[in-house]
This record gives sequence, structure tokens and C-alpha cells, in this order.
Amino acid sequence: MRDTARDAIIFLDDEMTTLTIRGKDIAIVGSRGVLDQPTYWQARNVAGIREVYTKRLETLDELLAKAKTQTPQTILLTHYTPTFRSLKGETQRAYAQMGSKRVEELLIKHEPMLAIHGHAHRGVRRVMINNVPVFNVALPLNRTIVQLKTPVKGF
Repeated sequence: MRDTARDAIIFLDDEMTTLTIRGKDIAIVGSRGVLDQPTYWQARNVAGIREVYTKRLETLDELLAKAKTQTPQTILLTHYTPTFRSLKGETQRAYAQMGSKRVEELLIKHEPMLAIHGHAHRGVRRVMINNVPVFNVALPLNRTIVQLKTPVKGF
């Protein structure tokens, strides 16, 4: 576990870290995310991209399960949206190339305290997947840096 350094930046690429904030542990699982369908460019230029997304989905499942054993406070951070629900306003035929319904299943299964993503520039700012709030913090949508207050008291 790490003690939080206010000026530290940690890049999580299909990884998990646990931070201690005000004496409470919080697990953060970070990933570029999963697309249900690779983009045209990815399909032509990235060898094995479908396998990359399949493996990434498996890794996220494992990391979220591991996080749950360490602390009830877990955040999922992804670039691509973990649900099609936050894509409302985007071109519907592009949903599978912007996010993943399969990651939504992981949100339902593991119930992190929240999920945060970008990538959906014309999507919805906040949706709920069962009891999990999902925040779209894409700068073009919000037009500002998004600040969130966690649903856990003391953080």
C-alpha cells in the first residue's frame, strides 16, 4: 500500500494500486479499457487487437476481484466507457467502438464504489449501473476539469 503523496501521479495500465487516504484504504483499478469492437484503424493496424481486449477484460475481472478482498472502497478508472449507457448523445452505431457492455457486466459483478471514464465527448456525465455511479469526465463534454466527491464518508 502507498501513502498518498498529493503531487504524485500514478499511471495504471491494467493495474491496481491501494492508497491510504485519511487512514482509509482505497483500491484503484486503472486501464485503458475495452472496446466491444475494435475501431477500423485498430483492426487494420494492431495485430491481435481482439485478443488484447479479451485479455484486458479478464485482467479487469481479476483486479476488481482482488481489490474487493482488500477493501470495500474500489474505484475503476478507464479511458473507454465501461457502459453504453453513458454514450447517449454519441452516434449509436459507434457505441461498440467507444466502450464495452462486457465491462458493464464487471461493474454489476464486483460493484466498485464508482467508475470514472473519458472518451465519450458527447455522452452523458453520470449514469448508474445498479448501485455503481459511472462518471464521464471527458473534457469536451464537461468543458472543465471534473472534481468528484466520493460517496464514502471521510474521503
